Amino acid sequence: MVSINKTTPAYVKLNTNQAGGEVIVIGARLPEGAPAVFEVRGEVFMENEAFAKLNEERDEAGEAAFINPRNATAGTLKQLDPKLVEARPLDCIFHSYGKVDGAPYATISEFQKTLED
Repeated sequence: MVSINKTTPAYVKLNTNQAGGEVIVIGARLPEGAPAVFEVRGEVFMENEAFAKLNEERDEAGEAAFINPRNATAGTLKQLDPKLVEARPLDCIFHSYGKVDGAPYATISEFQKTLED
């Protein structure tokens, strides 16, 4: 599980587990007009097909293959080069929100609509 907290207009903190775990600061696009405190919770993952293609590309480039999609995803999120992270086939799904200034959502559907926009 990841928890993304808006801390500045351009960056968010990515907490990799509820026990406090690692906190990674990444660049992210948040919904326009997101409140100062805007926390969403979900999962970051790499689909199996994308993982297989990434390993094929690494093999062609003479680089070592990743062992599994989970490790490839975790390692990608820890990269310091944002261009490398952007180039990797990561996906995410957000299932809920935590603390949100003003809590403008009456239902989870309204929250999800905001993320789609």
